[in-house]
Amino acid sequence: MTINKLKFLKLASIYCNDPPPVDPPPPPANKTFTQADIDKLMVTHKKELQTQNQKLAEELTQLKEKSTGTEAEKAALQERIDALTNQGKSKEQQLAQEAEKWKKKHADDVKSKEEEAVKWKGQFENYLVKSSLLAAADKHKAESAEQIEMMFKGMVKVVPVADEAGVVLGYQPVMTVKVPDAKDATKKIEMQLPVEEAIAKIKEDNAFANLFKVEGVDGRGSNNHRHTGPSPDITKMPPDQYRKLRKERGY
Repeated sequence: MTINKLKFLKLASIYCNDPPPVDPPPPPANKTFTQADIDKLMVTHKKELQTQNQKLAEELTQLKEKSTGTEAEKAALQERIDALTNQGKSKEQQLAQEAEKWKKKHADDVKSKEEEAVKWKGQFENYLVKSSLLAAADKHKAESAEQIEMMFKGMVKVVPVADEAGVVLGYQPVMTVKVPDAKDATKKIEMQLPVEEAIAKIKEDNAFANLFKVEGVDGRGSNNHRHTGPSPDITKMPPDQYRKLRKERGY
């Protein structure tokens, strides 16, 4: 046992005992006391006791902050500090203080749970983003799946997927990509697509041709069989035609 701990236990044993009572001042000889005099003496005595308790509580608080005792020893010391602080307070004041303590504890617990939820939400979304990019890169024959992830993870966000009643069924990572405008092939419009479809659109863009393998050719070559020409405007397609297009493109 260290010297600091021995000192802590010795001081705690001294301070944790009830403080010696403060004797009320002796009454003057041959004086008859009225009720008002007695009340005044009691008020004076109470104030002196409160002052003594407050001083002792402050000393114990300093001792607790500097101590190297166990958590159990510190908890016992805190109970004594609370008891000294509450002495002289009315029942209403003690209840109000207790209520405030539990209110603070509840607020701290709520904050802790919220921070934990944010942490887990972030980890979950990061997992969805990474796994969806790696899967899309593998499906569309990227030269390096890790390169695809590093380049495009900042463009991916996770959004809820809900049914017609608005009930959330799950979460889906999506990307906003630029695709040729069906009305004007010289222009591009932004579209939010599932990650797999977005990577397919990126593969069709010759600006990113070096990121993907050429089908049917070992390494880079000229026999690129990827889809060419302007992409159809899928925002105006009926559902059956959109499903057919997805099947043809291998989405």
